[in-house]
Amino acid sequence: RRQRQMCIRDRETMLKLYHKFGFDAAFARADIMKLAGVTSSPAGALIDKLKSAGLIEPVAGQGKGKYRFVLPKE
Repeated sequence: RRQRQMCIRDRETMLKLYHKFGFDAAFARADIMKLAGVTSSPAGALIDKLKSAGLIEPVAGQGKGKYRFVLPKE
């Protein structure tokens, strides 16, 4: 049951991120921390989950630790 609650919370945070940043703007761990009200560790875990699912990618040229959502491939 706890596992399911974590997934729902992660999904809600991901949707908040997407609505705020979309495909164009880059976001960092600090943005997730502020948006979700979590500390650095769960924010980093969410980044890892989103990266492994292929939903976000690192952004070059904006400093270390910036990510953006990946456009769906057709």
